[in-house]
Amino acid sequence: RNEGKSLAAFCHSIRTGRRHPEKSNTKLTDDRIASLDALGFDWITKRSRKPFSQRLEDLRAFKEEHGHVNVRPRDDNSLDQFCKTIRQARSNPGKDGPVKLTEDHIASLDSLGFDWTQSTRTATPFEKRINELRLYKQKHGHVNVKRREDKSLAQFCASIKHAYRNIGKAGGIKLTHDRIASLDALGFVWPNTSSFGNRTKKAHKEKHGHLSVSRNEGKSLADFSFNIRQARKNVGKEGCIDATQDRNASLDALGFDRKPRARNQVPFERRIEQLKAYKEKHGHLNVTQNEDKKLAAFCHHIRFSRRNPEKRGTKLTDDRIASLDALGFDWITKRSRKPFSQRLEDLRAFKEEHGHVNVRPRDDNSLDQFCKTIRQARSNPGKDGPVKLTEDHIASLDSLGFDWTQSTRTATPFEKRINELRLYKQKHGHVNVKRREDKSLAQFCASIKHAYRNIGKAGGIKLTHDRIASLDALGFVWPNTSSFGNRTKKAHKEKHGHLSVSRNEGKSLADFSFNIRQARKNVGKEGCIDATQDRNASLDALGFDRKPRARNQVPFERRIEQLKAYKEKHGHFIVGNEDKSLAEFCNSIRK
Repeated sequence: RNEGKSLAAFCHSIRTGRRHPEKSNTKLTDDRIASLDALGFDWITKRSRKPFSQRLEDLRAFKEEHGHVNVRPRDDNSLDQFCKTIRQARSNPGKDGPVKLTEDHIASLDSLGFDWTQSTRTATPFEKRINELRLYKQKHGHVNVKRREDKSLAQFCASIKHAYRNIGKAGGIKLTHDRIASLDALGFVWPNTSSFGNRTKKAHKEKHGHLSVSRNEGKSLADFSFNIRQARKNVGKEGCIDATQDRNASLDALGFDRKPRARNQVPFERRIEQLKAYKEKHGHLNVTQNEDKKLAAFCHHIRFSRRNPEKRGTKLTDDRIASLDALGFDWITKRSRKPFSQRLEDLRAFKEEHGHVNVRPRDDNSLDQFCKTIRQARSNPGKDGPVKLTEDHIASLDSLGFDWTQSTRTATPFEKRINELRLYKQKHGHVNVKRREDKSLAQFCASIKHAYRNIGKAGGIKLTHDRIASLDALGFVWPNTSSFGNRTKKAHKEKHGHLSVSRNEGKSLADFSFNIRQARKNVGKEGCIDATQDRNASLDALGFDRKPRARNQVPFERRIEQLKAYKEKHGHFIVGNEDKSLAEFCNSIRK
């Protein structure tokens, strides 16, 4: 497949097609099989597999290096897979498989100390890890395992500490009371266990004046606080921190709030401090999202809570409102909006530049929104809105030629585009519009051509017979319309010897061929190509096959040519990732 992905797929498909003719998508006739045999096509392929003797040598080398033959995927994925295969082969002696185990094979593996009962899971049991820690302590006098000494055991200790910080959560190592006791007996050092975390909490309170620890200030301490709060809801539940009376008393002495809260929720008092700092820096409290997204969201929430006290939100007490008022907090905000006079100047400047005031979003999104707003205000004079239109306002807009009836849709009607093309032709003598002359009109012409190439499909501009006639009257140049596309098709046939155009060879011509074939199924249907007798005759003269087919289907004869070329290059027909399409074809004909 690395050499030819498509060709490899073809070879795979035809091999499968021959083995399973009833399931095959590719029809393998005697002539097709004979043509492949003439090329020396190999109908049976086998993946390269190391012999048993070589695998035995690999296991012997692994044992010399590691002292055992408990191979894991991260050590040698291929060798680990071999070990799993031979275990499965011994467990199922009568079952056909890739490995046939003899008594000699089993004896040679036993001599290496091969473990036949090893689980497919690579995780080491907890009890075995405890024994390893016990041996480590006998040797070093402690259980502070370093990665350079034993990477696997150090990772286990790190996992234990992580599980302790997130005790009660799903996933990771499950810490039962018995497991914690066995680790305590070894003198295992738990994270933040000194005085039940009180020393760290005292230091935090001395520095910040509270115990509402955020993850930005201390991830470990924040997780510990969260777990303590969760333990209140799950008293006596296995896996949760055991909050004894002494521990609760020490937390109460610090003023710890054990009421569970959202992990990242910031207390109201800290928000007040942040607002004070913001005002000192900026001189106001109109916090924007660009400056501080979270503080801006807090301001939005408390304004909403005061307007809607009955709804669920931030609880605003009289003391909280007073503290915000003392800062000069603005409870009502208005978006900055240009005055009408300035908008009028913007429209006047737009007219001087473009010659009209039909503003579109791509010209000026803000000004376009203003135009929509004043049209809506005039249509609904009694309705409250952001703009109040007076007679002077209307008169000043009328003096600019403002269109009050313009639709909110920005698309230009087809008839208006035809008039623009007619004016363009009067000026230039043709309708080959360049983008540098009129970007919008050139885009319209490109859309028309795209719709013509994909005629009959959903989406895009709908080309009716009347619309096509109006464009023909202007001399609009359609894609591939010279002799109904026959010149291009003739050139393709002279070059390739057939008319089965693929999209890789010519996207436009392939789409045209597809649309012609589709027209046969939808004769007379609006939106389809009109296949007249003259057009059909010219196509028949070229030998065009008008039977609808899959858009990217490659003829069998061309596949044979590709296989010949593949064999000349590679010397075989085992098509791999280098040609996926051809490999799929091989797979299909084998089926």
